[in-house]
Amino acid sequence: MTEDQGVAVSVVIPTRARSHLLERALRSVMAQTFADWEAVVVIDGADPASEGLIGRLRDSRLRSVTNARRMGGAEARNVGVRAARGDWIALLDDDDEWMPDKLAKQLATLEVTDSGTIGFTAEIVRTGKADHRWPHRGPRGGEHVSDYLFSRSGLKPGGPMHTSTLVAPRDLFMRVPFDPSLRRFQDSDWVLRAVHAGATFTYCPAVLTIRHEDDGTGSIHEDTGKDWRLAIDFVRSRRHLMTRNAVAWFVLVRGGGASSAAGDLRGAWQVLAASFQLGRPSPSAVATFLARWLIPPRWRQRLRSWQAR
Repeated sequence: MTEDQGVAVSVVIPTRARSHLLERALRSVMAQTFADWEAVVVIDGADPASEGLIGRLRDSRLRSVTNARRMGGAEARNVGVRAARGDWIALLDDDDEWMPDKLAKQLATLEVTDSGTIGFTAEIVRTGKADHRWPHRGPRGGEHVSDYLFSRSGLKPGGPMHTSTLVAPRDLFMRVPFDPSLRRFQDSDWVLRAVHAGATFTYCPAVLTIRHEDDGTGSIHEDTGKDWRLAIDFVRSRRHLMTRNAVAWFVLVRGGGASSAAGDLRGAWQVLAASFQLGRPSPSAVATFLARWLIPPRWRQRLRSWQAR
């Protein structure tokens, strides 16, 4: 492939100092049954191991861009999009992997849609203890995107559109870039703003992505999983894009989870108060929040496994 030759899909992969995980992700791209792709690996700061990996894999469709300084995952994705030559952008995190027919099946669902569509798929969330399929369904007709993303009511709730499942036109990513000022929730934020800009959804129910959690290594993002304040700050700045129901669910689930992980009871009370101040919490949302504190993690894990089945 020459430097100016276009491709159908550009796979954008941000990474930093995790070449052993990056190799797994890249091999899953190289194994795709759909062959008209390029992979743009954005190395966020000096990382000789990742740079060497690209050459060692010996595939002309792989190329890398190295940031002179660390910019974080959101801006690394923006760098990759700007460097891409494909009509479509498929995002992949360096610690995740794809099924071999991921691009083929997903692109087939996008062929008849307009240029403002966001494609996403079901995925397996692999924790080391169990696998969970997520999400269980696509958006319903008339359902607000924020309710789909954040509400956890019912036996078959919606769910987050994780970055490694997303495919969208490059033009959409150029018009609506990721926000590098956010320390967390960049993927959910991007979806909210893209829909606000007129984008629509195409859901592919096939399980085409494996998202790995709790692998014991750091990520390109800062370790912010215990900072419950970030959830409150996020909804303060984005609640014009969300329903009050979604605001409450987001604060109680994301903020409640962070305060629980930190063991911060004072923070938990502030999260609960913010959910009433900023949103309209349902009884099920409050119950989900309380479960984070009252139900031992192993029992929550069993409940999650039961729901997945």
